[in-house]
Formats: sequence, structure tokens, C-alpha cells
Amino acid sequence: MNEKANIKELILIIVASLVSVIIYHAASKLIEDVVSDTFLSAFLAEAVFAVLAFLIVLAFRKMYIFNNHRTHMKSGWPSAGLLFIMMLFYFVMGLGNLIDSSATGLQWLLLIGHCILIGFCEETIFRGLIQRQFHCVFGEDSFRHVFLAMVCAGTVFGLTHMINLTRGASFLAVAFQAIINIFAGIYYCAVFYRVGKNLWFMIILHGLYDLIGLINQGRLNGTALGNVIAPQKMTGKSFGLGVLVLGGIYLLSTLFILRPKKLKPLLIKNLND
Repeated sequence: MNEKANIKELILIIVASLVSVIIYHAASKLIEDVVSDTFLSAFLAEAVFAVLAFLIVLAFRKMYIFNNHRTHMKSGWPSAGLLFIMMLFYFVMGLGNLIDSSATGLQWLLLIGHCILIGFCEETIFRGLIQRQFHCVFGEDSFRHVFLAMVCAGTVFGLTHMINLTRGASFLAVAFQAIINIFAGIYYCAVFYRVGKNLWFMIILHGLYDLIGLINQGRLNGTALGNVIAPQKMTGKSFGLGVLVLGGIYLLSTLFILRPKKLKPLLIKNLND
């Protein structure tokens, strides 16, 4: 496929993905109005998103993204160290919520299923499809080209969170969420690249991270999903400090796991593929 064809396909994939995100949010609101149990409504809405994501994969004939690549898993999985540390931190901080949980067994299952679907949807679209296509456009023969693809894919991932403005959160709070997710998205892209583009690893990792995060934020104790997804308040001072600290941590972690010693073997392999 030539460069123009790659760019055209990239644009179509991004448009299809954004449309699916919009449909997902519209479906979420509709389902929330009909289904009273918030655990069930969240699961059903995410199931809609999963169907949409899978249809996009089929439409663009990209089923190969689900191939279970293991070539670089042994050396690449420690690159997710930052996420493992954050999960441990959230788990410890959320122990009280876990002990005091008022959720039923069914609600537990729905929450776990919801998080698995989140991992499937977001990783399939943003890493499996969009990041891969950016790599096709820029190439994978140098750090600059690989990193540029990650920045672009991470930016798309972060900016899609601006749709949370429809949940009634303040612009500053949603802008903060979007910017942090740009940096987080770039880091996720780097981990995805380091594990040899093993999408299933990212799906499981993402789902587990969200599950622990939701427990930490009181989801099992009745905290509304909308308040967890889209924070309602944010001050200018906390905005600047949060972007500086969290954004800096994600960026430094990204550059560390993409250092030449670790990236070079991947570039050589990709050039030979």
C-alpha cells in the first residue's frame, strides 16, 4: 500500500472511530434512562461500543491485529512498570472501598465485564487500529518516526475524551482529562510497541488498570460512573500542577522505555518484516 493510500485509510479509520465514540456516548445516555442499575447500564453501553469496534476491524479487514504476538513479550512486558506501580498504589488506597463494598455479586461481575470491554474497545481502536496505521504512514525505521506515530495516536486518544463535556463536567476538568490522556496514550503506545504489538496484553492490562481505578474511586460504593469518568471541578492551579506532574511522569516513562538499547531490536525486526 502506497503512502497516499495509507493516509487515506488512516483518515477513514479515525473518522469511523470518532463516529463510534459518539454513538457509544449517545447509547450510554439512552441506556442510563432505561436501565436503573448503573452497573448493568455501564456494561450494556460498553457492549455496544465493543460491537462497534469489532465492526470497524471487520470493515477495514484488520483481523490480524488480534494475532497473539509473543516474540517480544518476555523483554517488553516490564515496560508497563509504571502502570503496575499505579495499580498497586490505587489498590492500597482503595482497600477501604473494597472492604466496605455494598455491591452484589452480580454487580461485581458486571463491573469486571465492563472493565474488560473498556480494555477491548479502547485498545482495539486506539492501539490496534489507529496507532498501527500511523506507523504505516510514518514508517518504523527510526526513533523519530516511531515516536511521531505514538504522539499522533496518543493525541487522538486524549482528545476523544473531550466528549465528556456532554456529561456536564466543567471545560477545565475535561481539558485536564484530555491532556493527561494524551500523555497516557503516548505511554500506552510505547508499551504496545515494546511488547511487539501484542494487543491482548494491552487489553488485559488496560482492563485491570481501570478495574482497580474504579474500585479506588468508590464505584463499588455507589459513586456514579459519570462522576468517575468526568470530574466535575478543577482549579487553574491544580490543572497546571497536575499536567506538569502527571504529564511529566508519563513522558519520562515513555522516553525511558523507548531508549535506543530497547528500541533498536524492534526497528531492525520491523525493517525485515
